[in-house]
Amino acid sequence: MAAHSGHGWLPAYLPASARRVRVADPELGATLREAGAELVEADADAELVRSAAEVARAAPVVVVSLEEQPPTDRLRPMRACRRAARSLRLRARARAAARRLGDARTLLWEVDGPSALFPLRALVSTGEGETIVDAAAAAAGLDPGQVRPRIRQGGVVAFAADAVLRVAVGPSAAQVEEHARALREIAAAGPSPSVASRIPAQLGSGRAGLGVWSLESALPGTLPELPLSPRLLEDCSEFLAGLYGLVPGGEPSGTPAADAAVLAVASPGRTAALERLGQWVERTIEEVPRGFGHGDFWRDNLLADGDRLVGVVDWASAGPGRLPLLDMLHLTTDATRARARGHLGPVIASHLLPWARAGGDELARDHLRRVGVTASPVLLEALALAYWLDFVARQLRVFGDRGASETWVRQNVDVVVAAAE
Repeated sequence: MAAHSGHGWLPAYLPASARRVRVADPELGATLREAGAELVEADADAELVRSAAEVARAAPVVVVSLEEQPPTDRLRPMRACRRAARSLRLRARARAAARRLGDARTLLWEVDGPSALFPLRALVSTGEGETIVDAAAAAAGLDPGQVRPRIRQGGVVAFAADAVLRVAVGPSAAQVEEHARALREIAAAGPSPSVASRIPAQLGSGRAGLGVWSLESALPGTLPELPLSPRLLEDCSEFLAGLYGLVPGGEPSGTPAADAAVLAVASPGRTAALERLGQWVERTIEEVPRGFGHGDFWRDNLLADGDRLVGVVDWASAGPGRLPLLDMLHLTTDATRARARGHLGPVIASHLLPWARAGGDELARDHLRRVGVTASPVLLEALALAYWLDFVARQLRVFGDRGASETWVRQNVDVVVAAAE
């Protein structure tokens, strides 16, 4: 079962003692059932509903999860206007739910971060007690009152003074476990100081209620500023090359043809074009050596001190058998996307593919030289498409709700297929 990007709030709101849960949303029910919960209509430990009108008031903890659908307009100004209007409507719905429940707490949030300007999700909750995050913090030796939890896609990341706690419920627990596995694997391989000093140490893991947790050391640094400096990009290239050679070779973590088939499920009208693209990329990169990769190397997972790289976090997608350059492509392409404030697909179509066909730049060519690969426009285009196929297919595999969003599929699949063809 795939995770749901909108269920990351569960560890921060669900009681650690909860086993019997009343749920109104079938998708949320599936997540909880996967975690081991018993779905009931009476004598529940917690009620998780979609409106205050659905509350039975039969549980000590009640959470109303509200959501507005993202607009699907093709023109960006129209999407922005509609999103602002829907966000205002969400706030009104949250206030109404809080009044109806009485003595309720409200959190506005978004799957891309709680500080989104116009969030389309809200949580209105009543009841007190130890949450799954609280129990996980205590089990990890932290003071629950001193950790700062933040809701992310699929789970919660809680920050303490010298440690970081990750907690997830249901299918997203696999990401927490994979994160811990990757850190242990890297440590066992004996990384060089330039790699080891930038990676957190795995400190512990376990279960808390219906959740799974992992604890790691906190790293120094802050989010790098945009635009990313040449010195920081050079540090990233050095780090990724060292990581790549840490576990050389390995079975491919996936193939472009298999990734293209995943995209075709979400966009069936593009099946033939995706099949052609996947096969062409596979043929072109057939002889390219593989190594260890991060898998989600973008600005939000980096820590910097000025223009120097001092830390890399979020290792759930890491592993051996990866193609070179894909992590660097994700970093630079997403930085362009962040400045444009849009989806990744249009940036790949309008920026990355033309860049590759023109022979790339010295940063990319030098990065490939570090791992023993000679760049050419054809190879760069194949690697750019391999990056896109890998990233989008992973999003669709991990978060089952991605493929159900018409806007997400159009912006991240269809736009790139048209440009590549």
